[in-house]
Amino acid sequence: MGRIFRRSMGNGGSQSRRLEASARIEVPFLSGGRARSDADERLRGASPDIAAAEAVESRLRLRAAYLDAWFEQERLEVIQAQLQALEQLVASVRKRVEGGAEAPYEVALAEGEMLRSRLESDGVRAALGDAWSALSCGRNAPPVVGRRIRRGQPGAGVRG
Repeated sequence: MGRIFRRSMGNGGSQSRRLEASARIEVPFLSGGRARSDADERLRGASPDIAAAEAVESRLRLRAAYLDAWFEQERLEVIQAQLQALEQLVASVRKRVEGGAEAPYEVALAEGEMLRSRLESDGVRAALGDAWSALSCGRNAPPVVGRRIRRGQPGAGVRG
């Protein structure tokens, strides 16, 4: 059940452009307030379900934020171990170049790989900071920078 309103604009001359706009307004039919009271009653009945769903969603978001922080921390540790291995590789390649067993460009290749890992490490540190911020916001707590997450089952200590 709707009503259509039309409005024409223009001066009516043959040279003028004509612009026409229309709108349709839908008005629901409510039978004497009964439908409204039924709808209000259904909404009040759904309120505990909505609150329970919000609590579950909040717990899941907190758990996801915790997992993100844990993952980025683990990723940073792997990259740091990789950097240590690359530093040893660069030292080894330098010794082999000095001994004449390797071409000099091999040192540059190993150093380039080490620089790539350092750049990746910087990106992971930024992502770890973002993950900690998201975790702190999810807990409604101030951000804690540089705090370590315990090893074990990630997300096991999260309670709603």
